[in-house]
Amino acid sequence: MKTRGVKVSVIMPAYNAEASIDQAIRSVLRQKKVPFELLIGDDASTDGTWERIQNYLSDSRIRAFCFRRNQGAALTGNWLIAEARGKYLSSCDADDVMLPGNLFVLSRILDRHPSVGVAYGDLFVTPLRGGLKIKRRFMPEKSWDLLGGCFANGGTLIRRSVMRKAGGYRPQFKFLEDCDLFLRLSELTRFYHHSGKPLYRQRQSPGSLSDQPLKKHRETSQILLRDAIQRRYGCNIRW
Repeated sequence: MKTRGVKVSVIMPAYNAEASIDQAIRSVLRQKKVPFELLIGDDASTDGTWERIQNYLSDSRIRAFCFRRNQGAALTGNWLIAEARGKYLSSCDADDVMLPGNLFVLSRILDRHPSVGVAYGDLFVTPLRGGLKIKRRFMPEKSWDLLGGCFANGGTLIRRSVMRKAGGYRPQFKFLEDCDLFLRLSELTRFYHHSGKPLYRQRQSPGSLSDQPLKKHRETSQILLRDAIQRRYGCNIRW
C-alpha cells in the first residue's frame, strides 16, 4: 500500500519499547479497508527499540524517525503529527495493540458525520497484575470526567484539521498530556462514541499513567482543571 492518497495517519511515539513495539506495529499493519500510514518516532531510546523498528522499514506504509535527544511524548507526538499526510489522525502507543477494524469503523463514522471531530470506541485493558477487562469509554458534557474516567489517547480518531486548531499536545505537560488535549478538543468539536466490540487494547505497564503516584495524578489534574475553567469561563482559579 502506497502512502499516496493516505486517509489515516497513525502516530506511534516510542521510548525503550523493544519488548512490545513489534506487537504494536503489527497490529497497525493488520488494519484493512482504509489507506493509512504509520509514523513512528523513536524518542532517543537506550534499548533496542530502533533496531526493532528497522525490521519493518521495507513496508512502504511506514515512515520512522530516530531522535538523538529524548524530548517526551508530547513533542514527539507533535513532530509526527506535523509529518502526517492523512485527513484523520490516530495513535497507537508502542506498548498497546490496535484491534482489527479500528481504523475502518472510526473513519467511517467521521466520513458520515462531518460535524464530529473525534470518534472513539471501547477498549480492553490489561492491568499491571495481569488479566483482561473491558473499559467503556464515554464523553460526558464538558469532558470533566476525562480526568477521572477511562479515556485513553490510543486508538482514538481525530480530524487533522481539528487537531491543528487545538494546537496538538502541550509539551509543558509531561504527564496527562492526552487528557489536556481532549479537554481542549471537547471545546472545539463533537465527540462520537462507538459502542460495541472494543477497538483497542491498552496495556498498563510500569511507568505508565496507571503506575504513577496518586499525588502526581492530583497535582496535574488540578492544573488541567484550572486551565480549563479559565479558558471556558474566564475565571482565574488558585488552589
